[in-house]
Amino acid sequence: MLNKSYIYSDKQIKKFSLYGFLKNLKFFEPYIVIFLLNQGLNLIEIGLLYTIKEIIINIFEIPSGIIADRFGNKNELLLSFVFYIISFFCFFFTNNFTIAIIATSFFGLGEAFRSGTHKAMIYTYLEIKGWQNQNTLVYGKTRSSSLLGSALSSILFIVIILLAPKNNYIFLASILPYILDFILITTYPNTLNNIVKQPNRSIKYTIKDMLSHIFNTKELRNSMLNNGLFESVLASTKDLIQPLLETAIITSGIMMTYHISTDNTTKVILGLTYSMIYIFSSYASKNAYRIKNHYNNKPISVLLNYFNLLFGLVLILIAFMTKLPIALVILFLVIYIINNTRKPIYIDLLGNLMDKNERVSILSVSSQLKSLLTMAFAPLTGFIADKIGINYAFVIVGCCLIFIWCINKITTKNNESITSGN
Repeated sequence: MLNKSYIYSDKQIKKFSLYGFLKNLKFFEPYIVIFLLNQGLNLIEIGLLYTIKEIIINIFEIPSGIIADRFGNKNELLLSFVFYIISFFCFFFTNNFTIAIIATSFFGLGEAFRSGTHKAMIYTYLEIKGWQNQNTLVYGKTRSSSLLGSALSSILFIVIILLAPKNNYIFLASILPYILDFILITTYPNTLNNIVKQPNRSIKYTIKDMLSHIFNTKELRNSMLNNGLFESVLASTKDLIQPLLETAIITSGIMMTYHISTDNTTKVILGLTYSMIYIFSSYASKNAYRIKNHYNNKPISVLLNYFNLLFGLVLILIAFMTKLPIALVILFLVIYIINNTRKPIYIDLLGNLMDKNERVSILSVSSQLKSLLTMAFAPLTGFIADKIGINYAFVIVGCCLIFIWCINKITTKNNESITSGN
């Protein structure tokens, strides 16, 4: 059996980890919803921004995967970072809904051209090295580095937000690590481009064959749907906790020092909260392979379904803890631990079910499915939160997740009964 330290010391694995670390230095993340609210947007408009982002992702997701397979993962990944940098520039100048739409659209392009591409490069590298059975270990490690980047980003957010002349400078500061990541990607070996040569097949028929493979492979189809539901709910709800935390902090009377305003105190606590959350999440991601190995004798899809149940229960608990900052922070932490334990396990499952020549394309479909569902959940969640309260939105969404868990459990039992009957 390969030594874990030996794999971690590999030069390209280190580059993969550094990529994730730099990519997650998005200094605006702990503050994005509050920033947009301060720019005059309401929760419904913010929900629409999430929907617009997902529409852009949906339009370009599958074509971007096909383009990556044909013209190279490395080339497409570089293009995605150009879109991100343009997006951050636009957010810097955002002072109304229209500019926010432009910024969000470029961010969506970055997401569409990035999603699945780097994961496919990791799959290719592990295949070259003969380490295919180490997917959960390696992806958990690289994701752990990404989360450490998020933790540092949350700390630096505090420094930038307190020292910068205006809050929008957090977007300008986020451009630097993305430039560094762009440079890092150029040093990746060209063997990771993994160009799939299909000169006699049009993109139309390539997409048709890929979708046919997904729909005809039951475990692959169900796993992607399960993941799409989980991630769409997460995308629609996680940032709504920001205003909840802000309100809880202000009403609780927590003051770090008399020399810091209530507004800055809120920013400091938000930054520290996100930093702590990402540190714990990093540990969870790095050790996800242990959980997967523990349940190795059971279908991974069954294990993934239990994450839906846990997530639903936590969302409902949050709804009843809106006036308790410490409880909100703990529950927020639990959400991130659930997600960052689940994600490497899902990626490993997907890797075992995919054809190697369709990796970026299938990962793009997985991301697009999440985007389609987010298009439905985000505005609906924003509408409920704006009209009757964020806590009610969390209860409703939490109950939906628990209902989905019940349906999946019943379906699994019925399948087992049919199998045993045969």
